[in-house]
Amino acid sequence: MDNDTCPHWRLTSRLADKKGQRRLFEKLETARALFPELEGRTITVGVSLRASGLACTERWSIWFKSRNVSFYVIGHELTHLLQGGRGVPDGERSCDVYTMARSDMFCDQAPYYLKLPASVVTHTGWVRVGRRYMLHHLAKEAITEKERGRKNYIKWFEAEVKRFADKMD
Repeated sequence: MDNDTCPHWRLTSRLADKKGQRRLFEKLETARALFPELEGRTITVGVSLRASGLACTERWSIWFKSRNVSFYVIGHELTHLLQGGRGVPDGERSCDVYTMARSDMFCDQAPYYLKLPASVVTHTGWVRVGRRYMLHHLAKEAITEKERGRKNYIKWFEAEVKRFADKMD
């Protein structure tokens, strides 16, 4: 992979030199297809040394710690690029809700900034397969609640996840 074969991605030199990056770019391409707002944008992709994912909206850049990154982290960082007046409210918790609302594919790993019941998440931090669609559906409902004027839509989301998880157990 290089900048010539991926015209809408710009690789940092550190990532361009990494082995095994093909899987990361397959995931990036799959995720990007769900972000039509990014059409026509070239996004710089690099390696993070600390955080599992980082984004810089001013530079249209994202970084990942590992090439074995979850769809949640990829989606979360792409969603950050839509913050700052680009359609998604600012903040990590908002970013989590809007990421999960975009597709159940982004519900593979537990979000870092939202509280989920233990029955929804495995001990290793992955969302249980049977709970992914529930998270996606409730995240979409939370955004609808926000659009209707609910200011505490994130707390509403967390409470609804708990309520539905309790019913499913």
